[in-house]
Amino acid sequence: TRDEAERRRWDFFNSLLDPLPFSLPDGRFLSCGKGISLTRAVRSPILPRVLVLGRPGYREKAEGMVAPFPPRDRAGRKMSDKAEERGFGDAYWDSIVSKSSGEDRQDLWRAHMKELYEGLTDRWRAKEKPGRILKTDLYEEAVSRHNLMPALAGRCDHMVGTDLSFETARAAKQRMGDEWAGRRSIVVSDVRDQAFKSNAFDEILSNSTLDHFQDRKHILQSLGELRRILKPGGLLIITLDNPWNPVVFLRNRLPYRPLKRLGVIPYYMGVTCSRPQLIRALESEGFRVDDSTAIVHGPRIVAIHAGRLLDRIGRERSKASFLRLLRALEGLERLPTKYVTGHYVAVKAVKL
Repeated sequence: TRDEAERRRWDFFNSLLDPLPFSLPDGRFLSCGKGISLTRAVRSPILPRVLVLGRPGYREKAEGMVAPFPPRDRAGRKMSDKAEERGFGDAYWDSIVSKSSGEDRQDLWRAHMKELYEGLTDRWRAKEKPGRILKTDLYEEAVSRHNLMPALAGRCDHMVGTDLSFETARAAKQRMGDEWAGRRSIVVSDVRDQAFKSNAFDEILSNSTLDHFQDRKHILQSLGELRRILKPGGLLIITLDNPWNPVVFLRNRLPYRPLKRLGVIPYYMGVTCSRPQLIRALESEGFRVDDSTAIVHGPRIVAIHAGRLLDRIGRERSKASFLRLLRALEGLERLPTKYVTGHYVAVKAVKL
């Protein structure tokens, strides 16, 4: 019968998504909007590795998938087009990754960043093997082979990566290719309004994800969502641009468009929090802060352009020397001035 056929289609859809830890609106995984059929969503060639979830109400993408409408505030009002253009909307980030994903940009710099984050997570991670780990940003996975997802996936039972941008998620999945196998998933979701169930993850890595908003209230909203989807006693490792760093301080006070045209920044940089502000925000959302530090003590802008030049014309020996120099500069983390020299503030927090 028609009802039985509908039930079988939903059972098939649910079996594709299981065991992904999503909320189930109206008892289902996906609330499809007008004009979006379940069968067209199921037939997408990138299911179940790339899924699109979010607020009820969806618009069709050219690829045959579905994607969330632009973000809305807590009152349900649609954000302005200007706010979307300046870093809120998925369309903006779709355009950014579309310009970047065809080339392995900043190869040496991203190799250095991968090494730093692996060291930070090794230092702060729990002794027991976590069940699920969430990474809240997929830009590195979309544009570079030097990314954290495969390394993190080897440390847990189920690895999930999420990003607001559909194009970023798709590019990340395509770039990782055969590496992306087993209990690993990519999900498109807004960090301010996550699609996951509460208490779904044992660990979350939020690597410079929340410093792309115009208003600090969105950082607080995102921290609340990260706490909701983290299990009690779960670990959050979060990094944000460090406003005490003189370069970050100056950059955040200059207009976005000239900096973008000059190549100083690759995309929109938003408001951020200093170490004390971030600690207070985490504690107000129900976290216990166990540790904090500052990372990336080399001159970031100079290092990125120098690394890009070496990528094109440098020999392997020169590249290795460049990475050793960047590694040596991280010794500044041991000095009292680390919160001035570090480009990012990093905090280890535990959900109470």
